[in-house]
Amino acid sequence: MTALRNYALNTLDIHRNIDGVFMPKSEIEVQQIIEKANREGLKLWPISSGKNWGYGSASPVSHNNVIVDLIHLNEIIKFDQADGIITLGPGVTQGQLYDFLKNTDYITPSTGAGPDVSVLSNLLERGYGLAPIQDHFSALISLKAYLGDGRVFNSSLDEIVGEGLAKKFRWGIGPYLNGIFSQSNFAIVTQVTIQLAKRAKHIELLKFTFSSDQLSNVINSIKSNLQDYPSLLSGVNLMNKERMLSMGVEKAEDWTGILSINSDKNIVKAVKKSIKKSLKKHAKISCINKRQIELLKYLPLPKSIKKDLDSAEELFYILNGRPTKMALNLCYLKNPQAKKTFNPDEDNCGLIWYSPLVEMNSKSVNEYTQFIRDICEKYNIEPLITLTSLGHAIFDSTVPILFSKTDTRDETLNAHNCYNDLLKTGRKKGFYPYRMGVAHMESLTQAAPNFFNIAASIKDILDPNSVIAPGRYSKK
Repeated sequence: MTALRNYALNTLDIHRNIDGVFMPKSEIEVQQIIEKANREGLKLWPISSGKNWGYGSASPVSHNNVIVDLIHLNEIIKFDQADGIITLGPGVTQGQLYDFLKNTDYITPSTGAGPDVSVLSNLLERGYGLAPIQDHFSALISLKAYLGDGRVFNSSLDEIVGEGLAKKFRWGIGPYLNGIFSQSNFAIVTQVTIQLAKRAKHIELLKFTFSSDQLSNVINSIKSNLQDYPSLLSGVNLMNKERMLSMGVEKAEDWTGILSINSDKNIVKAVKKSIKKSLKKHAKISCINKRQIELLKYLPLPKSIKKDLDSAEELFYILNGRPTKMALNLCYLKNPQAKKTFNPDEDNCGLIWYSPLVEMNSKSVNEYTQFIRDICEKYNIEPLITLTSLGHAIFDSTVPILFSKTDTRDETLNAHNCYNDLLKTGRKKGFYPYRMGVAHMESLTQAAPNFFNIAASIKDILDPNSVIAPGRYSKK
């Protein structure tokens, strides 16, 4: 029973009854579990690592599911080192992949969730990071999945000519069906083949700080630079003062921005000059590279500068694909007495992620930041805002709703009310999440009934008994 309770732990502070756990050790066993579910009327909730913190962790949408824990399907199946293409199972973690790639020219598509989270599940949830291939689902070439009716799905070229072409050309031939397995519940995905990014020859980190009255000018400058240098810049991160202070910095400007330039030294030098020129009227800019950090660390510098250098070094790790636990410290702000195991579920942290998309223009960003402040103030929740560029046209914003689970149920209720208000008001203003937690997926299907009716029709064909992940981004 203790094992079942562990699967039910989550930072949302919601409760789900779990009926049992399957831990398959092969794809054949996955297929057998699906066949058993169809015979016996079981509802299956597949997880890779179960560390979907802030969105529900391993918890299902509804009660009385059987967890299908894919952690043992952790084989790196094939690596084409010449082309940087890798095939792996759902149990492969970011840390495992990083260790595997250490002595190669390629880097792990890492995120802020740390080394113990699944590469495959983050990709299927359309996660992103700061490394060169920001949009992790865009790196997908092919996949293998077991449908809810027990059939096996492979990309079209896999069936026609086998692994060669199928592992090099993402679109295959005929309808592109790989996409339907992202943010859905039609199948259990057991393999993905992805394109890895190559390690940059040189990385220069730019940090820029500015006041709120310069936000519009900075947005315009960022947009222009992302259009001019789309393949050379990492995602641009903008963090408000409250978000910076939550990271332990002693002083912060209204806004702090971070971006990196990734190429050889001569190209980096030219691009850096251009970016600094476009930003210098609106922001204070500092630049640093890994070599400079290594030299400065040996100098007798003030503690505050040493701390900044440590943070910059962590960012270089992330940009080189090394997953770190640095961002997980955020989860403990409302639970400072917890012994940090860097597992927010087990450490009883309260966190709900609100992750809306925001158009990259000054009007939208200004309206968005004011809306976040207004709603968060209403519920006495700190407005910790990060904006991350996904191309030159749009930001994804992440706002952590942090609360204490050790006080009263009032704090949990307040946090969920805040999220619901953000969701409802944000929708009216044109802001809506790119992903959703298990406690709020029903509101998503209600918001787009025509779309999810069509998705339900696909579900009826691929999973007629609705055995896989009922309610996950779905009416069924």
